[in-house]
Amino acid sequence: MKPLLVSLMLLVGTGASADDFVSVPEGPLSDKDFYRLVACSASPKAACKDRIVRWPVVAAADLTVGIVAIDPDFPRSSRALIRRALSTAIAEINAAGAGLTLRLAPVGARPDIAVHLLGLEETDVIDGSIDPDLAGGEMGAGYVYVWWNGRGEITRAIIAFARDIHPDDIRSIALEELVQATGLLTDIDNPWYRRRSIFSQDSNEVTRLQPQDLMALRRHYPP
Repeated sequence: MKPLLVSLMLLVGTGASADDFVSVPEGPLSDKDFYRLVACSASPKAACKDRIVRWPVVAAADLTVGIVAIDPDFPRSSRALIRRALSTAIAEINAAGAGLTLRLAPVGARPDIAVHLLGLEETDVIDGSIDPDLAGGEMGAGYVYVWWNGRGEITRAIIAFARDIHPDDIRSIALEELVQATGLLTDIDNPWYRRRSIFSQDSNEVTRLQPQDLMALRRHYPP
């Protein structure tokens, strides 16, 4: 019976939103500590709190992203900015030197990373209309949720944007949410990183992947 139980466990899926952060003393982290924090919510010298998850190699080589739903109340000006920001973020990630290639999905196709432009505002409670697993979550300016199987392989992801997202924050948030949809789900609460990482918990100042962001992507998806 044991092999059967193992096989069944491999089929069990789970998921999580990227709404967690780890607080660390102000100052730079080593590359090892930085990666472990964003990949599995580990404080320096502490064990991982979360499972390390990533897209399987075949999917990571051709990962599709697309807007699948737009609420009528979502501002038209922000729609255009988000489309542009997603294209820029895809190019940024593809140039990172990781074993990861993203592209915009054709219109009407079902993308691996599905983007929703919601009629909700920040701090609103998400209902189950997008997906039952998201019900009860608190909306931020941006929101990401990923699902994975028993092997820690991501199977799909959703990114959502609130209708009151500030236009000046869109480029940074789009890049952060897209990177987190690859499995690097935890933010850093550390003032030193406000202008030094896309993973900064309390800043949307960073609009380009910084050196340790690039390092983390390459470790997560070796070239």
